[in-house]
Amino acid sequence: MADAAISFAKDFLAGGVAAAISKTAVAPIERVKLLLQVQHASQQISADKHYKGIVDCIVRIPKEQGFVSFWRGNLANVIRYFPTQALNFAFKDKYKQIFLGGVDKHSQFWRYFAGNLASGGAAGATSLCFVYPLDFARTRLAADVGKAGSTREFNGLADCLGKIFRSDGLRGLYQGFNVSVQGCTGAMAYELTDAHPGLLVTVFDLPRVIEMRRHFQPRAHNERVTFVAGDFFKDDLPQADLYILARILHDWSDEKVHVLLNKLSQVCTPGCGLLVSEILLDEERRRPSRALFQALSMTEGKQRSAREYNDLLEKHGFATQEIKYTNNLLDAMLFIKKDSNDKRTLLASSSASIETAELV
Repeated sequence: MADAAISFAKDFLAGGVAAAISKTAVAPIERVKLLLQVQHASQQISADKHYKGIVDCIVRIPKEQGFVSFWRGNLANVIRYFPTQALNFAFKDKYKQIFLGGVDKHSQFWRYFAGNLASGGAAGATSLCFVYPLDFARTRLAADVGKAGSTREFNGLADCLGKIFRSDGLRGLYQGFNVSVQGCTGAMAYELTDAHPGLLVTVFDLPRVIEMRRHFQPRAHNERVTFVAGDFFKDDLPQADLYILARILHDWSDEKVHVLLNKLSQVCTPGCGLLVSEILLDEERRRPSRALFQALSMTEGKQRSAREYNDLLEKHGFATQEIKYTNNLLDAMLFIKKDSNDKRTLLASSSASIETAELV
C-alpha cells in the first residue's frame, strides 16, 4: 500500500513538473492568441491600437508591457494542473463504478469503451466545477494589457481573484462557465427576422453581454432586431407577444426559475406565448445522456423533463400548447398564458407585426 502511494506521488509530481514546463514554454504563444481573439472587445485596447497580426503582437508586447508580460496568467495555468489531476483521478474511479459496474471489457468491449469515455468526461466536467476560477483568472490576467501599476487591471493572481470576488461574488468567478455564444451574438434573432419579415425581435441580456454584441453583428443593418440591457431577475422585462427562453431555465434552481416565471407571468397578457428551448429528459430522468453529462458541470441548475417544466409553468398561469422532441441538440415546449376569465387560450397578434423578446 505504501509503495503504491509513493509510486502515485512520484507520477503525480513528475506529471506536474512536465505540465509546468510545457505550459510555461508555450505561454507566450497562448497569450498572443488570446489577445488577438479579445482585442476588439477590450476596453484597454483602442481601435487604433489593435494588433495587426501575430508578428505585430509578438513585437509590441515586450515594448509596451515588458518581456515578462508574455507569461501573464501562466502561474494560474500551472497551479490548476495539480488539483485538476487529483480531482480527475478521484472522480474517474467513482464514475467508473457508475458507468462500468458489471461490464466485462472482453465480452462487452464497446460498452466498456463508451463507459471509459463517459467516466473520463464526467470526471473532467466535475473537476472543472472546482478549478474553473483559476482558469477564469488565467484568462483575465492574460487579457490585461496594462504596462504596470495603475494601468493594469490586476496585479497578479490573488489580486485578480480578490477583486472579482469583492465586486461580483462567487458567481463572478464562474462567469463564462456555461457560455451561450448564440445568446450574446443575437444569431437567433437575426435568423428569426430573416425567416419572418413581419417579426420584431428584442434581445434582453446583461449589460456586459449586450456591450459585446457589436462585434458579432451582420454587415447589413437590421432595424427589426434591438438589444436591451438588464437583469431578468431585477429589471423590468420588455413587452412582447412571444418570449423565448433558449437554454436559460436549466441554469437555475426551481426557486430561481419561479422568480423569473413570476415576472414573465406579470408582463404576459392572455394569449401571450412562451417558448422554452432546452434538452428535455425522459420522465425516468435517464436520457438523453448529453443532458445528464451537461448537468455534471452545473453549480446550481438542473436538467428537467417536460412534465417538470409543465408543473413549473402551470403555477404561473401558462398552459402547454405543444412539445417538440427534435432528437438533436435542443427540444422545445410552447406555452400559452391562460386567461383566468376564459377557458379558451389563443396565440394571436393584434397587428401585422409580432414582437418577440429573446431572453438570454
